[in-house]
Parts: sequence; structure tokens; C-alpha cells
Amino acid sequence: LTRHGARSLPESGRVLGVSRESVYRIGHAEVPPGGLLLLYTDGVTECPSPSGEEFGVERLAGLAQVLLDAPAAHIVSAIFDALQEHSCNERPPDDASVLIARRAG
Repeated sequence: LTRHGARSLPESGRVLGVSRESVYRIGHAEVPPGGLLLLYTDGVTECPSPSGEEFGVERLAGLAQVLLDAPAAHIVSAIFDALQEHSCNERPPDDASVLIARRAG
């Protein structure tokens, strides 16, 4: 994420989880100065509302974009607050993990 928008990495798969059965692909991306790398598990984007609407990648990226200059811990807290609000305080059906890394500008 940068002030100019979000970009998805072309590679995806298990980054935050470890499994002997998983096949890992290596990809490269450069986070520009002042940019933010946001890694998340599918439990974040697939968290449903009571009506079944998923939280989604766009909502996640939009929230992080608005908070781009905030401390990483604040962004993570805001994401989990938004997930709780989205699910109307229901327990998500899947685990949810978020990792943020920021490149100094």
C-alpha cells in the first residue's frame, strides 16, 4: 500500500501458516519508501456478516489505506475492530491473522 493505492502480489498461498504438505512459491516485490506491506489470512477477508457478506479484500485495503500513516499496531487493531463490527460481534468461523511491515520513508 502507498498513498497512490494498493497493489496485490501476484503470488499467493501460505505465507503466515506452515505446513509440511504445502508447496511454497517464491515471489519478489519492492515496498516503496513510506509503503506498507499487509499480509493476511483468508479468515480476515472471508469473515462473514450475519447476512453472509464477506469482509473482502477491497474493504481491508481501503481501511489500511486510510490509516497508512498510523502505527502498525493501530492499523492491526482497527482491522480487528472492523471485523468484529462487520460480524456483529459473532465469532469468525476461521482464524484471522494480520502482519504489517512498513518501509521507512
